[in-house]
Amino acid sequence: MSKRRAFTLIELLVVIAIIGVLVALLLPAVQQAREAARRTQCKNNLKQIGLALHNYESSFSVFPMGDCSYNFGAGEIPQASAQFYILPYLDQGNAYNAHDINDQINGNPAASEALERMLVVPGFHCPSDPMQQINLVAQLVQAESTNYMQCLGSHANMAGTMTTVGNPSTTIPSTQYHGMFFRNSSTRIRDVTDGTSSTAMFAEIKLGPNNGNAAQSGSASMAIVAAGDPNDFRVATAPPAGTTWAGADLLFPNASQCENRALPGWTYRGLEWYRGLNVATYYTHTLTPNAKLRDCITRTLYQGHMAARSYHPGGVNYVLADGSVRFASENVDATVWNGVGTKSNGETLGDY
Repeated sequence: MSKRRAFTLIELLVVIAIIGVLVALLLPAVQQAREAARRTQCKNNLKQIGLALHNYESSFSVFPMGDCSYNFGAGEIPQASAQFYILPYLDQGNAYNAHDINDQINGNPAASEALERMLVVPGFHCPSDPMQQINLVAQLVQAESTNYMQCLGSHANMAGTMTTVGNPSTTIPSTQYHGMFFRNSSTRIRDVTDGTSSTAMFAEIKLGPNNGNAAQSGSASMAIVAAGDPNDFRVATAPPAGTTWAGADLLFPNASQCENRALPGWTYRGLEWYRGLNVATYYTHTLTPNAKLRDCITRTLYQGHMAARSYHPGGVNYVLADGSVRFASENVDATVWNGVGTKSNGETLGDY
């Protein structure tokens, strides 16, 4: 009876090496498949938001306000975002009804409203973003985040009217460079003269890293983030106090201010889905997707350059005014991307 031949050490090492090579070849394919699934889910999230916006428009013959704000001497009231107004069309009617729109939506301490601010809305979070969904944000309010922002346009001013009781209204006029949403906006289908298939409504962003190092910046809502830091493009530079942009600075970021990494940056980008505020729920087309320039928002929070950003390789998802969802390459021509952000500037975009 012959003896059974055993594996030699060299043969065992060769087998292990072959298995290691196969795993190394297989792992990237698995990761790519997973990211493809996440990207598809992200597109579906935006599709549902697009449908909700159109259902709202069907009910009221107008799209929701980007920021419903009237100042009655107690802060901007209610400062509710478009994301808030479409809740009933995302099967979240109870959450919508829980908020008292006679109060500042971020400031009411009522337990019921505090719970609603922490509501995890299905479809508001991109599965590729590793940031947690509920965070303790700048105002020491726990809140749910959203990756999906409303389009302010290719202009940095949060246009629109803010009414103060007993005083004249303060109005920042909208221009041909503005998009579908801004303060107290009332955009109708007929206003989208550039065509609904060429006008953006919502796009995705990367969520902010949250409070950061308050000791460096003197503010729990800001932190100094160095160039090359993993959070570099997740924050928005805050120019010095008193900065107000005009002219070309409203159409293109002021590099001397916005690219100054010695200045602190807003850290709670996208962390308050219910609040109509540049840092919380808007983006602009003044920067291209996944721009290698940092977002930038003045300290009044009424002016900002805020790019669409994502963790998807090569670009971002966005939904157009006709309800279709597209993927924008981060190499898209800046002039074309500006045109997609406006609703009535008369651009002829062609295929993009």
